[in-house]
Amino acid sequence: MSHTQSSTDSSAHGSMKLLIGLTVLGFLSLTYCCEDPAQGAINLARNGTATQSSNNVHSNPGYAPKAIDGNNQTDFSGWSCTHTKPEDNPWWKLDLLKSYRVNHVILTNREDCCKERLLGAEIHVGDSPNITDNPVCATIMDVSSGARIPLCCKGMEGRYVGVFIPAPSSIVTLCEVEVYGQKIEPGPRVCCYLSHHWSLAIPVILLQNTFQFGIRSADLN
Repeated sequence: MSHTQSSTDSSAHGSMKLLIGLTVLGFLSLTYCCEDPAQGAINLARNGTATQSSNNVHSNPGYAPKAIDGNNQTDFSGWSCTHTKPEDNPWWKLDLLKSYRVNHVILTNREDCCKERLLGAEIHVGDSPNITDNPVCATIMDVSSGARIPLCCKGMEGRYVGVFIPAPSSIVTLCEVEVYGQKIEPGPRVCCYLSHHWSLAIPVILLQNTFQFGIRSADLN
């Protein structure tokens, strides 16, 4: 084996070990950021603004900002839950006013009735004001374990957090929405994203030079 071939194999082996290490780091990050928010963590939603696809016309109007008023009560008669009109594909949207790395979204569902309305709701996080253009953090598949619905978004980045129900004649009702995360700091990042379809952690850093080296190595062979 030539010295050049040996060096190529050694470099490729080292690059592969680095890729494996970053993947493991991604999985460790995944496990870490799925824990509950730290005690004293700041609820970013309280400083944002909320809108929704429509407002109900009851004597107790369920305006969108009621979901970020800091009141976690779960009875609609308490005047602190949102309520859209019955409509196709309703949505509720939170503007955080700037982008954050979002780790957790916690929804408080209504409990005096109608908790099943959130079944199938998608939680989107991203930088588009059109929330359905943003990636999905989670889809609500169960509302039987209580009003509090914690969702882990694995460091997804975005300014907007949306709740979208892709169904006809539906209603979005939320009694509270909490968002926890961090500022996006400049510089290289190693974090992970988890597809809601696949259990696969993917490091953000893709090691472009490694793949370019691999291509050159293949050309030599």
